[in-house]
Amino acid sequence: MEHLSLDVLRTFLSIVDLNGFNKAAEKVHLSQSAISMQMKRLEEQTGQTLFERKGKQRLLTHHGEILLSHARQLLRLNDEILLTLKETRLKGKIRMGIQPDFVDSPLTASVYRFIQHHPDIILDLKVDSSNSLQEGLTKRKLDIIVYLAKEKNHAFNTVTLKTHPLQWVGAPGYTTGKSPFPSSSSDPNAKYGSPSPPPLLPPEHPGA
Repeated sequence: MEHLSLDVLRTFLSIVDLNGFNKAAEKVHLSQSAISMQMKRLEEQTGQTLFERKGKQRLLTHHGEILLSHARQLLRLNDEILLTLKETRLKGKIRMGIQPDFVDSPLTASVYRFIQHHPDIILDLKVDSSNSLQEGLTKRKLDIIVYLAKEKNHAFNTVTLKTHPLQWVGAPGYTTGKSPFPSSSSDPNAKYGSPSPPPLLPPEHPGA
């Protein structure tokens, strides 16, 4: 019986989690052609088509979804075994802050797994606004925070986890009024948390 490669399964998960072969290639430090060959080999081993093209996207097939579930379990078990055998027990307290946006996200699942792997770690979790979290980190009331921001705060070491484009969506034929955003980020009154959307103006009618 053939054995599935854990490295190939990690590549498979990276493709799914990062929504594409290009970003997955960067994460696993392989060329796109190399991970394409890995996925081709994985399909040959399983005897199933794992991805299907829809436009420019490659989406999981039904069998790909099945493999995804088992691959996550297998890799999680592998990591747990290594952690247990290495007997590296971390101890202490971590004061972590996150925005409400991340409460119901994959981030919380990752934090939960970390605590499971390190039962001697005490997690003090605070859920608050971006400004409050940054203030808490600056005053050393928090050790680490995850927050949304327009730009990096150079008062502390910041790592960008992901970027999200901001878009206003209106009905066809409608136009937006004046932008609610200040023209310059240096405006001391500028706030970039959760701004109210710009007012929607009805379409102009000739002769009205």
